[in-house]
Amino acid sequence: MQEHCANAILRHNPIELIYGSGGFRGYLIFKFPEKGIFVMENLMYGNATYVFENEWEQFSQLTKAEIIDNHLQKERFEHRIGWEEKINNLLA
Repeated sequence: MQEHCANAILRHNPIELIYGSGGFRGYLIFKFPEKGIFVMENLMYGNATYVFENEWEQFSQLTKAEIIDNHLQKERFEHRIGWEEKINNLLA
């Protein structure tokens, strides 16, 4: 489980936490409306973190392949070295 990833995002005080569905079943959606972004994080190893702007609800019903192929995400961070730094820079 990637609990440290969720905790790294939670440190930035999202206003709401939602459980994903569709292509994002198993993801947590962290809402940061003051920054105009929504961060989707999966607690299972091997997934990536997705960042969306306004249409996150619509995009969350698509498959990850559809989102990636059509470049619908604002950012996509794979769980690799440097992930936490990217999240901190995004949410600072």
